[in-house]
Amino acid sequence: MIAQLEEKDMQFVAIYKRQGMNDMRVMPHSNASFILDAGMLTTGFPVIQVRGGKNSRIKLTYSEALYVDGRKTPYHVPDKGDVEGIFDVVISSGKVTYYEPILWRTFRYVKVDIETFDEELFIEDIHYRFISYPLKEVATYQSSDPLHKKMWDMSWWTVRLCTHETFEDCPYYEQMQYAGDSQVVSLVAGYVSGDWSLTRQAVLHFDWSRDYEGITKSRYPSVVPQKIPSWSILWVVMVSDYYLHTADKETTERCLDGINATLHWLEKYLNNSYLLEKLPYWKVVDWVKEWKHPNGCPPGAEGGVTALISLQYAYALMKAAELFREFGREREADHFMNIRDKITEEVRRSCWSDEHKLYRDRPGYDEFSELGNAWAILSEAATPEQAKAIASQIGVNPILAKSTLYGRFYVFRALSKADSYDDVAPRLFTMWHSMMKTDLTTWPEDPYFARSYCHAWSSTPIYEFLSEILGIKPLKPGFKEVLIKPHILNLTGAEGSVPTMYGVIHVRWEIVDGEFTISVKLPDGVKGKIVLPNGQVHFCLSSL
Repeated sequence: MIAQLEEKDMQFVAIYKRQGMNDMRVMPHSNASFILDAGMLTTGFPVIQVRGGKNSRIKLTYSEALYVDGRKTPYHVPDKGDVEGIFDVVISSGKVTYYEPILWRTFRYVKVDIETFDEELFIEDIHYRFISYPLKEVATYQSSDPLHKKMWDMSWWTVRLCTHETFEDCPYYEQMQYAGDSQVVSLVAGYVSGDWSLTRQAVLHFDWSRDYEGITKSRYPSVVPQKIPSWSILWVVMVSDYYLHTADKETTERCLDGINATLHWLEKYLNNSYLLEKLPYWKVVDWVKEWKHPNGCPPGAEGGVTALISLQYAYALMKAAELFREFGREREADHFMNIRDKITEEVRRSCWSDEHKLYRDRPGYDEFSELGNAWAILSEAATPEQAKAIASQIGVNPILAKSTLYGRFYVFRALSKADSYDDVAPRLFTMWHSMMKTDLTTWPEDPYFARSYCHAWSSTPIYEFLSEILGIKPLKPGFKEVLIKPHILNLTGAEGSVPTMYGVIHVRWEIVDGEFTISVKLPDGVKGKIVLPNGQVHFCLSSL
């Protein structure tokens, strides 16, 4: 069960380019138009009430941003911009006509075009009713970096607009729950709100999506089937994440057979060297600009051997083995680890470059990417020494194809695992900093402004603030035991809290005159392992 959606009446904050009308009155046999501005991107039901104007045609057009010369711009330029996109058309009855669409719309700007005939038309009311899943902003965070406040706000608003009856990749276009997107946004939503209901629903939805092949669909619920091997891999990771953060054994155990089926489907495509080869379906992993394939597929994935997706698979096998051991299914866990070991051994043998100190995206070609090397670290194909060498090059070595807003979530995870977060993570945050120079109120799908201006998978900064800068992570399912390992980056202090099933965890740290101090408050009965930046380890109950 999920909660009833939140709804709230809202007013538009501005009106632009009003033409052909006197106040809110349109004369007979005339045309009128104006643009409404909600002040921020939002999701909701536009509401309009008119009187008179029988057979008048009222067109409502919705857009995420304004268009200049036919191209969408991330800047607020009402004097130059117009509105293009999805629209509704209302025909006035001649009496009082009230309209709101059956389904919610996504917009910052709404253009109203009116054509009257024999009667004048009066617009009596126009507003909108905001709608979203009722996630509460329970977690808190602040730091010495003034940019973090806006990054938090944009990330959280992005999440709010991408959560309704399910998680959604984006509210304007597909409005569908994709596994790859959901694996990221579920962590952000859960960390901030403490509400993991949509995540529970999502892991079950994808389990239910499996067909005779055994593999999950990439998006579900959906009338049109689509499969993405990497998204099936990330569903396995999402189930593992869900269990670690909630300790929900009943839901997790229901997914184990689906995980088994999905991993065995992938196993069929391992070649004699234990690398995935000739995978079917769409092999998207991230919108990496340097890759020649236009649809986000890494080198070798289209009809050949892919080390990158093989490493994703190896990581999922490792996480699945942990889960299956938790539930007493040792034989299957042993099998997963056996396959994982063979994959990582082959990647080390055929893809490591001694010259570049990097892993190739496929054997035999000097093609390297941040994302491929991140998965080498996460899957433990990279040795600790190799991981350090890789991490030092991220964001500075031009031969590394750059990850985008989505892929950087996994690069951040790799930096944390390689114990290189403090030194390298600031390089990755610059992509979000550049987005903040626009007038967007949510994070776009990619840094190129190619399509969606609100995409849940780009909400990573909140997770970084809470799990890495504050350093709050579960060590045992449900946060019964927690790790507090803060990363200082270039900050002088940070403070915040995370809700858990046992209560709120609070962390505050600062650096004064070169001395690091930290205070930790844990819920009763929760054990904490605190790792300081100098490597010292402390254990505590309740507070430190």
